[in-house]
Amino acid sequence: MNINDRINLVLKEFSIGKKKEAYKKLKEILSENQKNDQLRFNIAVIEQSLNLNTEAKNNYKYLVNNNYNFKAMVNLYLIYLQEEDFNSALVLINKIIDTDYSSENIYKDKAFVLLKLKKYDESLEICKNFLKKKDDLDFINILGLNHIEKKNIPEAEAIFKKGLKIDEGNFSLLNSIGKMYHEIRDSKNAEKYLLKAYEIKSDSYEILNNLAGFYREETQYEKAILLYKKALEINPSNPSLINNLGKVYFDINDLDLAKKYCNEALKLNANDGNIKKILSLIYFREHNFETAWTYFDGRLNLSDFKEKNSTINNIRKKLISKNKLNINSKILVLREQGVGDEILYGTMYHDLLKSYKNVTIECDKRLKNLFKKSFSEYKDSFVDFGSVSNNKNKLEKYEYTIYAGSLGKFFRNKISQFGNGNYLKAEKNL
Repeated sequence: MNINDRINLVLKEFSIGKKKEAYKKLKEILSENQKNDQLRFNIAVIEQSLNLNTEAKNNYKYLVNNNYNFKAMVNLYLIYLQEEDFNSALVLINKIIDTDYSSENIYKDKAFVLLKLKKYDESLEICKNFLKKKDDLDFINILGLNHIEKKNIPEAEAIFKKGLKIDEGNFSLLNSIGKMYHEIRDSKNAEKYLLKAYEIKSDSYEILNNLAGFYREETQYEKAILLYKKALEINPSNPSLINNLGKVYFDINDLDLAKKYCNEALKLNANDGNIKKILSLIYFREHNFETAWTYFDGRLNLSDFKEKNSTINNIRKKLISKNKLNINSKILVLREQGVGDEILYGTMYHDLLKSYKNVTIECDKRLKNLFKKSFSEYKDSFVDFGSVSNNKNKLEKYEYTIYAGSLGKFFRNKISQFGNGNYLKAEKNL
Protein backbone atom coordinates (compact mmCIF):
# COMPACT_ATOMS: atom_id res chain seq x y z
CA MET A 1 0.00 0.00 0.00
CA ASN A 2 1.47 3.36 -1.01
CA ILE A 3 1.76 6.25 1.40
CA ASN A 4 -1.25 8.18 0.08
CA ASP A 5 -3.52 5.17 0.46
CA ARG A 6 -2.24 4.62 4.01
CA ILE A 7 -2.88 8.28 4.91
CA ASN A 8 -6.40 8.25 3.40
CA LEU A 9 -7.27 5.07 5.28
CA VAL A 10 -6.17 6.60 8.57
CA LEU A 11 -8.02 9.86 7.84
CA LYS A 12 -11.21 7.82 7.33
CA GLU A 13 -10.67 6.32 10.79
CA PHE A 14 -10.34 9.82 12.17
CA SER A 15 -13.56 10.97 10.47
CA ILE A 16 -15.62 8.15 12.04
CA GLY A 17 -14.47 9.05 15.55
CA LYS A 18 -11.33 6.98 16.11
CA LYS A 19 -9.37 10.17 16.61
CA LYS A 20 -6.64 9.17 19.03
CA GLU A 21 -5.88 5.92 17.23
CA ALA A 22 -5.75 7.71 13.88
CA TYR A 23 -3.50 10.43 15.26
CA LYS A 24 -1.04 7.86 16.59
CA LYS A 25 -0.90 6.08 13.21
CA LEU A 26 -0.35 9.35 11.32
CA LYS A 27 2.56 10.25 13.58
CA GLU A 28 4.12 6.85 12.83
CA ILE A 29 3.77 7.49 9.10
CA LEU A 30 5.31 10.98 9.54
CA SER A 31 8.31 9.50 11.37
CA GLU A 32 9.04 7.56 8.17
CA ASN A 33 8.26 10.51 5.87
CA GLN A 34 9.58 13.65 7.54
CA LYS A 35 9.59 15.69 4.33
CA ASN A 36 5.92 15.10 3.49
CA ASP A 37 4.53 18.59 4.11
CA GLN A 38 0.91 17.72 3.36
CA LEU A 39 1.00 14.91 5.91
CA ARG A 40 2.58 17.21 8.50
CA PHE A 41 -0.10 19.83 7.82
CA ASN A 42 -2.89 17.24 8.23
CA ILE A 43 -1.37 16.10 11.53
CA ALA A 44 -1.19 19.71 12.76
CA VAL A 45 -4.89 20.23 11.88
CA ILE A 46 -5.77 17.06 13.81
CA GLU A 47 -3.65 18.19 16.77
CA GLN A 48 -5.51 21.49 16.73
CA SER A 49 -8.86 19.68 16.80
CA LEU A 50 -7.65 17.59 19.75
CA ASN A 51 -6.51 20.74 21.62
CA LEU A 52 -2.88 19.64 21.34
CA ASN A 53 -1.90 23.20 20.54
CA THR A 54 1.77 22.89 21.49
CA GLU A 55 2.25 20.00 19.06
CA ALA A 56 0.19 21.74 16.37
CA LYS A 57 2.23 24.95 16.72
CA ASN A 58 5.50 23.04 16.38
CA ASN A 59 4.35 21.43 13.12
CA TYR A 60 2.96 24.68 11.72
CA LYS A 61 6.20 26.48 12.64
CA TYR A 62 8.18 23.81 10.80
CA LEU A 63 6.07 24.35 7.68
CA VAL A 64 6.29 28.15 7.91
CA ASN A 65 10.03 28.26 8.55
CA ASN A 66 10.99 25.67 5.95
CA ASN A 67 8.49 26.25 3.16
CA TYR A 68 6.66 29.50 3.98
CA ASN A 69 3.43 27.46 3.93
CA PHE A 70 0.53 29.93 3.68
CA LYS A 71 -2.17 27.70 5.21
CA ALA A 72 0.14 26.86 8.09
CA MET A 73 0.70 30.59 8.71
CA VAL A 74 -3.04 31.22 8.87
CA ASN A 75 -3.76 28.32 11.21
CA LEU A 76 -0.79 29.20 13.41
CA TYR A 77 -1.82 32.82 13.90
CA LEU A 78 -5.38 31.67 14.67
CA ILE A 79 -3.97 29.52 17.48
CA TYR A 80 -2.02 32.53 18.75
CA LEU A 81 -5.25 34.55 18.72
CA GLN A 82 -7.02 31.83 20.68
CA GLU A 83 -4.19 31.76 23.22
CA GLU A 84 -4.06 35.58 23.29
CA ASP A 85 -0.43 35.63 22.19
CA PHE A 86 -1.04 38.79 20.19
CA ASN A 87 2.59 39.70 19.48
CA SER A 88 3.23 36.34 17.77
CA ALA A 89 -0.07 36.63 15.90
CA LEU A 90 0.87 40.08 14.57
CA VAL A 91 4.21 38.85 13.21
CA LEU A 92 2.44 36.19 11.13
CA ILE A 93 -0.38 38.49 10.06
CA ASN A 94 2.17 40.96 8.69
CA LYS A 95 3.89 38.12 6.81
CA ILE A 96 0.58 37.11 5.26
CA ILE A 97 -0.23 40.71 4.27
CA ASP A 98 3.12 40.81 2.45
CA THR A 99 1.97 37.90 0.25
CA ASP A 100 -0.50 37.98 -2.63
CA TYR A 101 -3.06 36.01 -0.59
CA SER A 102 -4.09 38.56 2.02
CA SER A 103 -7.80 39.24 2.39
CA GLU A 104 -10.11 41.69 4.12
CA ASN A 105 -10.42 39.23 7.02
CA ILE A 106 -6.68 39.38 7.60
CA TYR A 107 -6.95 43.15 8.04
CA LYS A 108 -9.84 42.68 10.48
CA ASP A 109 -7.67 40.37 12.54
CA LYS A 110 -4.79 42.83 12.34
CA ALA A 111 -7.00 45.67 13.57
CA PHE A 112 -8.20 43.46 16.43
CA VAL A 113 -4.66 42.41 17.39
CA LEU A 114 -3.44 46.02 17.34
CA LEU A 115 -6.36 46.89 19.64
CA LYS A 116 -5.29 44.16 22.06
CA LEU A 117 -1.69 45.41 21.91
CA LYS A 118 -2.94 48.92 22.79
CA LYS A 119 -1.83 50.30 19.43
CA TYR A 120 -5.14 52.11 19.15
CA ASP A 121 -4.26 54.69 16.49
CA GLU A 122 -2.98 52.00 14.09
CA SER A 123 -6.07 49.89 14.69
CA LEU A 124 -8.39 52.87 14.18
CA GLU A 125 -6.66 53.78 10.93
CA ILE A 126 -7.28 50.30 9.46
CA CYS A 127 -10.95 50.38 10.52
CA LYS A 128 -11.58 53.87 9.15
CA ASN A 129 -9.91 53.08 5.81
CA PHE A 130 -12.14 50.06 5.23
CA LEU A 131 -15.28 51.80 6.51
CA LYS A 132 -14.80 54.54 3.90
CA LYS A 133 -15.58 51.89 1.27
CA LYS A 134 -18.60 50.27 2.96
CA ASP A 135 -20.29 49.63 6.30
CA ASP A 136 -18.80 46.46 7.76
CA LEU A 137 -20.03 45.34 11.17
CA ASP A 138 -16.74 43.72 12.17
CA PHE A 139 -14.79 46.90 11.51
CA ILE A 140 -17.54 48.94 13.23
CA ASN A 141 -17.20 46.69 16.28
CA ILE A 142 -13.41 47.01 16.45
CA LEU A 143 -13.73 50.77 15.96
CA GLY A 144 -16.06 50.98 18.96
CA LEU A 145 -13.81 48.81 21.10
CA ASN A 146 -10.90 51.15 20.38
CA HIS A 147 -12.96 54.08 21.62
CA ILE A 148 -13.81 52.20 24.82
CA GLU A 149 -10.09 51.69 25.48
CA LYS A 150 -9.42 55.36 24.74
CA LYS A 151 -12.19 56.26 27.26
CA ASN A 152 -14.33 57.86 24.54
CA ILE A 153 -17.50 56.22 25.85
CA PRO A 154 -20.11 58.46 24.12
CA GLU A 155 -18.30 57.90 20.80
CA ALA A 156 -18.16 54.13 21.38
CA GLU A 157 -21.85 53.99 22.29
CA ALA A 158 -22.83 55.89 19.13
CA ILE A 159 -20.71 53.54 16.97
CA PHE A 160 -22.22 50.38 18.48
CA LYS A 161 -25.78 51.70 18.17
CA LYS A 162 -25.12 52.63 14.54
CA GLY A 163 -24.03 49.04 13.95
CA LEU A 164 -27.09 47.62 15.73
CA LYS A 165 -29.34 49.69 13.45
CA ILE A 166 -27.82 47.77 10.54
CA ASP A 167 -28.21 44.41 12.33
CA GLU A 168 -29.88 44.40 15.75
CA GLY A 169 -29.01 40.71 16.21
CA ASN A 170 -25.25 41.02 15.69
CA PHE A 171 -23.87 39.15 18.70
CA SER A 172 -20.41 40.76 18.51
CA LEU A 173 -21.88 44.26 18.75
CA LEU A 174 -24.27 43.22 21.52
CA ASN A 175 -21.35 41.69 23.42
CA SER A 176 -19.22 44.82 22.98
CA ILE A 177 -21.90 47.29 24.05
CA GLY A 178 -22.63 45.05 27.05
CA LYS A 179 -18.94 45.11 27.93
CA MET A 180 -18.95 48.91 27.58
CA TYR A 181 -21.89 49.33 29.96
CA HIS A 182 -20.18 46.95 32.38
CA GLU A 183 -17.05 49.11 32.39
CA ILE A 184 -19.03 52.27 33.18
CA ARG A 185 -20.96 50.39 35.90
CA ASP A 186 -24.35 50.52 34.18
CA SER A 187 -25.26 47.06 35.46
CA LYS A 188 -28.80 46.98 34.11
CA ASN A 189 -27.82 47.68 30.50
CA ALA A 190 -24.66 45.54 30.76
CA GLU A 191 -26.64 42.44 31.73
CA LYS A 192 -29.36 43.20 29.14
CA TYR A 193 -26.96 43.35 26.18
CA LEU A 194 -24.64 40.57 27.34
CA LEU A 195 -27.62 38.21 27.79
CA LYS A 196 -28.90 39.14 24.32
CA ALA A 197 -25.49 38.26 22.85
CA TYR A 198 -25.43 35.00 24.82
CA GLU A 199 -28.92 34.00 23.62
CA ILE A 200 -27.81 34.44 20.00
CA LYS A 201 -24.32 32.93 20.32
CA SER A 202 -24.09 30.67 23.36
CA ASP A 203 -21.02 28.87 21.97
CA SER A 204 -18.77 31.96 21.94
CA TYR A 205 -16.11 31.81 24.63
CA GLU A 206 -15.63 35.61 24.40
CA ILE A 207 -19.31 36.26 25.19
CA LEU A 208 -19.28 33.65 27.97
CA ASN A 209 -16.13 35.25 29.40
CA ASN A 210 -17.63 38.76 29.41
CA LEU A 211 -20.92 37.59 30.93
CA ALA A 212 -19.05 35.60 33.58
CA GLY A 213 -16.90 38.66 34.36
CA PHE A 214 -20.06 40.72 34.78
CA TYR A 215 -21.57 38.24 37.24
CA ARG A 216 -18.28 37.98 39.13
CA GLU A 217 -18.23 41.74 39.73
CA GLU A 218 -21.90 41.57 40.73
CA THR A 219 -20.81 38.90 43.31
CA GLN A 220 -23.00 36.28 41.63
CA TYR A 221 -20.18 33.78 41.88
CA GLU A 222 -22.06 30.56 41.09
CA LYS A 223 -23.24 31.99 37.76
CA ALA A 224 -19.71 33.22 37.01
CA ILE A 225 -18.15 29.80 37.69
CA LEU A 226 -20.72 28.02 35.53
CA LEU A 227 -20.12 30.38 32.60
CA TYR A 228 -16.31 30.28 32.86
CA LYS A 229 -16.47 26.48 32.81
CA LYS A 230 -18.67 26.56 29.71
CA ALA A 231 -16.17 28.92 28.06
CA LEU A 232 -13.33 26.52 28.90
CA GLU A 233 -15.20 23.63 27.25
CA ILE A 234 -15.02 25.68 24.04
CA ASN A 235 -11.48 27.02 24.50
CA PRO A 236 -9.68 24.82 27.06
CA SER A 237 -6.19 26.19 26.38
CA ASN A 238 -6.92 29.87 26.96
CA PRO A 239 -4.84 31.05 29.93
CA SER A 240 -6.99 34.14 30.57
CA LEU A 241 -10.14 32.03 30.93
CA ILE A 242 -8.42 29.59 33.27
CA ASN A 243 -7.02 32.46 35.34
CA ASN A 244 -10.45 34.13 35.47
CA LEU A 245 -11.90 30.94 36.93
CA GLY A 246 -9.08 30.96 39.49
CA LYS A 247 -10.01 34.56 40.40
CA VAL A 248 -13.60 33.56 41.22
CA TYR A 249 -12.42 30.75 43.48
CA PHE A 250 -10.10 33.26 45.15
CA ASP A 251 -13.09 35.58 45.65
CA ILE A 252 -14.99 32.84 47.51
CA ASN A 253 -11.84 31.85 49.44
CA ASP A 254 -11.48 28.40 47.88
CA LEU A 255 -7.71 28.79 47.75
CA ASP A 256 -6.94 25.22 46.67
CA LEU A 257 -9.01 25.53 43.48
CA ALA A 258 -7.83 29.11 42.93
CA LYS A 259 -4.23 27.93 43.10
CA LYS A 260 -4.92 24.94 40.85
CA TYR A 261 -6.42 27.02 38.03
CA CYS A 262 -3.90 29.87 38.29
CA ASN A 263 -0.99 27.42 38.09
CA GLU A 264 -2.60 25.78 35.04
CA ALA A 265 -2.87 29.21 33.42
CA LEU A 266 0.75 30.04 34.25
CA LYS A 267 1.95 26.86 32.53
CA LEU A 268 0.29 28.12 29.35
CA ASN A 269 1.57 31.69 29.67
CA ALA A 270 4.57 31.94 31.99
CA ASN A 271 4.97 35.71 31.51
CA ASP A 272 1.42 36.82 32.27
CA GLY A 273 1.48 39.46 35.01
CA ASN A 274 -2.24 39.05 35.79
CA ILE A 275 -1.80 35.37 36.60
CA LYS A 276 1.24 36.05 38.77
CA LYS A 277 -0.60 38.82 40.60
CA ILE A 278 -3.48 36.49 41.58
CA LEU A 279 -1.04 33.75 42.61
CA SER A 280 0.78 36.22 44.84
CA LEU A 281 -2.50 37.20 46.51
CA ILE A 282 -3.37 33.53 47.09
CA TYR A 283 -0.04 32.86 48.79
CA PHE A 284 -0.27 36.08 50.81
CA ARG A 285 -3.66 34.99 52.08
CA GLU A 286 -2.12 31.66 53.09
CA HIS A 287 0.71 33.57 54.85
CA ASN A 288 3.19 31.82 52.57
CA PHE A 289 5.06 35.10 52.14
CA GLU A 290 8.29 33.89 50.53
CA THR A 291 6.39 32.20 47.69
CA ALA A 292 4.01 35.15 47.38
CA TRP A 293 6.84 37.61 46.81
CA THR A 294 8.24 35.49 43.96
CA TYR A 295 5.04 36.18 42.01
CA PHE A 296 4.34 39.72 43.24
CA ASP A 297 6.69 41.37 40.75
CA GLY A 298 4.38 40.14 37.99
CA ARG A 299 2.49 43.39 38.59
CA LEU A 300 5.39 45.27 36.93
CA ASN A 301 4.27 43.94 33.53
CA LEU A 302 0.63 44.98 33.89
CA SER A 303 -0.52 47.80 31.64
CA ASP A 304 -2.15 49.75 34.49
CA PHE A 305 1.11 49.57 36.47
CA LYS A 306 3.08 50.93 33.50
CA GLU A 307 0.55 53.72 33.03
CA LYS A 308 0.83 54.79 36.67
CA ASN A 309 4.63 54.47 36.82
CA SER A 310 5.93 56.48 33.91
CA THR A 311 9.67 55.96 34.50
CA ILE A 312 9.58 52.15 34.42
CA ASN A 313 11.28 51.91 31.01
CA ASN A 314 14.17 54.05 32.28
CA ILE A 315 14.94 51.86 35.28
CA ARG A 316 13.87 48.36 34.15
CA LYS A 317 17.41 47.17 33.31
CA LYS A 318 18.55 47.94 36.86
CA LEU A 319 15.62 46.27 38.65
CA ILE A 320 16.71 43.97 41.49
CA SER A 321 16.12 40.33 40.59
CA LYS A 322 17.78 38.69 43.61
CA ASN A 323 16.97 38.56 47.32
CA LYS A 324 20.42 39.45 48.70
CA LEU A 325 22.45 42.59 48.15
CA ASN A 326 25.77 43.94 49.29
CA ILE A 327 25.44 46.28 52.26
CA ASN A 328 27.22 49.01 50.22
CA SER A 329 25.09 48.60 47.08
CA LYS A 330 23.77 51.90 45.75
CA ILE A 331 19.99 51.47 45.58
CA LEU A 332 17.24 53.66 44.18
CA VAL A 333 13.71 53.01 45.53
CA LEU A 334 10.71 54.22 43.54
CA ARG A 335 7.26 55.03 44.84
CA GLU A 336 4.44 53.21 43.08
CA GLN A 337 0.72 53.53 42.53
CA GLY A 338 -0.98 56.19 44.69
CA VAL A 339 -0.19 58.02 47.90
CA GLY A 340 -1.96 55.36 50.00
CA ASP A 341 0.26 52.60 48.62
CA GLU A 342 3.32 54.75 49.16
CA ILE A 343 2.45 55.23 52.85
CA LEU A 344 1.73 51.48 53.18
CA TYR A 345 5.07 50.45 51.66
CA GLY A 346 6.79 53.16 53.67
CA THR A 347 6.39 50.86 56.69
CA MET A 348 9.43 49.02 55.29
CA TYR A 349 11.64 52.07 54.80
CA HIS A 350 13.21 51.94 58.26
CA ASP A 351 14.28 48.30 57.72
CA LEU A 352 15.76 49.26 54.37
CA LEU A 353 17.60 52.37 55.55
CA LYS A 354 19.24 50.68 58.53
CA SER A 355 20.24 47.62 56.43
CA TYR A 356 21.89 49.39 53.47
CA LYS A 357 24.19 52.41 53.50
CA ASN A 358 23.53 53.98 50.09
CA VAL A 359 19.77 54.29 49.60
CA THR A 360 17.82 56.99 47.80
CA ILE A 361 14.02 56.95 47.96
CA GLU A 362 11.96 58.81 45.38
CA CYS A 363 8.63 59.93 46.84
CA ASP A 364 5.58 62.02 46.07
CA LYS A 365 6.59 65.63 46.75
CA ARG A 366 3.56 65.96 49.04
CA LEU A 367 5.02 63.27 51.30
CA LYS A 368 8.67 64.26 51.20
CA ASN A 369 8.69 66.52 54.28
CA LEU A 370 6.59 64.00 56.22
CA PHE A 371 9.06 61.22 55.42
CA LYS A 372 12.05 63.46 56.25
CA LYS A 373 10.56 64.23 59.67
CA SER A 374 9.57 60.60 60.31
CA PHE A 375 13.00 59.28 59.30
CA SER A 376 15.02 62.24 60.57
CA GLU A 377 18.21 60.16 60.83
CA TYR A 378 17.96 59.42 57.10
CA LYS A 379 16.28 62.63 55.90
CA ASP A 380 18.77 63.14 53.05
CA SER A 381 17.69 59.86 51.50
CA PHE A 382 14.33 61.27 50.32
CA VAL A 383 14.04 63.06 46.98
CA ASP A 384 11.20 64.08 44.64
CA PHE A 385 9.76 61.40 42.39
CA GLY A 386 11.45 61.44 38.97
CA SER A 387 14.45 63.49 40.08
CA VAL A 388 16.73 60.44 39.57
CA SER A 389 14.65 57.97 37.53
CA ASN A 390 14.05 60.62 34.86
CA ASN A 391 17.69 61.77 34.81
CA LYS A 392 19.92 59.48 32.77
CA ASN A 393 23.18 60.81 34.23
CA LYS A 394 22.04 60.49 37.85
CA LEU A 395 20.52 57.06 37.22
CA GLU A 396 23.83 55.68 35.91
CA LYS A 397 25.33 56.08 39.39
CA TYR A 398 22.97 53.49 40.88
CA GLU A 399 23.60 49.74 40.79
CA TYR A 400 20.02 48.72 41.47
CA THR A 401 16.45 50.02 41.37
CA ILE A 402 13.44 48.59 43.16
CA TYR A 403 9.78 49.52 43.49
CA ALA A 404 8.70 50.10 47.08
CA GLY A 405 6.21 47.20 47.06
CA SER A 406 8.97 44.75 46.19
CA LEU A 407 10.89 45.53 49.41
CA GLY A 408 8.73 42.89 51.06
CA LYS A 409 10.84 40.06 49.66
CA PHE A 410 13.70 41.39 51.81
CA PHE A 411 11.84 42.44 54.94
CA ARG A 412 8.41 40.73 55.21
CA ASN A 413 8.84 36.98 54.87
CA LYS A 414 7.11 35.94 58.10
CA ILE A 415 4.44 37.34 60.43
CA SER A 416 6.95 38.33 63.10
CA GLN A 417 8.51 40.81 60.64
CA PHE A 418 5.30 42.86 60.45
CA GLY A 419 5.66 45.53 63.14
CA ASN A 420 2.97 47.16 65.26
CA GLY A 421 2.32 50.85 65.85
CA ASN A 422 2.77 53.92 63.69
CA TYR A 423 5.85 55.23 61.95
CA LEU A 424 4.85 58.63 60.59
CA LYS A 425 5.49 61.75 62.69
CA ALA A 426 3.23 64.65 61.87
CA GLU A 427 4.23 68.30 62.06
CA LYS A 428 2.22 69.18 65.14
CA ASN A 429 2.29 72.93 64.52
CA LEU A 430 0.39 72.33 61.26
